[in-house]
Amino acid sequence: MIDAINYLNNPDVYKLGDKVIVIGAGNAAMDVARTAMRHGAREVPASPCARP
Repeated sequence: MIDAINYLNNPDVYKLGDKVIVIGAGNAAMDVARTAMRHGAREVPASPCARP
């Protein structure tokens, strides 16, 4: 699991595959999804975290 903030600060350090799953649906999660797609991920589903 990659910490979203670390990934956004330096995305070139991480090697992502074609499929990246983002857990969360807030602004940071959407930023991570967009950044992952810009860096080559072809499929980036986002799964919201439901709190009880």
